[in-house]
Amino acid sequence: MHPYPLPLLDLDRLEQLSRDLDRAAEELLSVRSALRSRAAGLQWHSEGARAFQAVLHDLLGQLGRSGSRFTGLAAALRAHRHRAAGRAATAARLAHSALDAVERMARRP
Repeated sequence: MHPYPLPLLDLDRLEQLSRDLDRAAEELLSVRSALRSRAAGLQWHSEGARAFQAVLHDLLGQLGRSGSRFTGLAAALRAHRHRAAGRAATAARLAHSALDAVERMARRP
């Protein structure tokens, strides 16, 4: 058994995860931008090239949506962290009040 109970909430871990997701979103969007720029400079003459261009356009859109989802998930994690921190603080205040009440009762004759 652990000498201390395992933490039910690790606010630092939530913050780290949200930063990691933000970085992943930035990387995806950066790669997407670079691919889009390179593709814009190509000449699409043949039927096969135009078909490839259409597929590439679709895939670049998917990269953009994935980046946006990562950004949204990071924001949701930050909001969850904020709510959880507030609720943990409220629980700590309630526990402190309850402990004070128990101590007062224990001191009564």
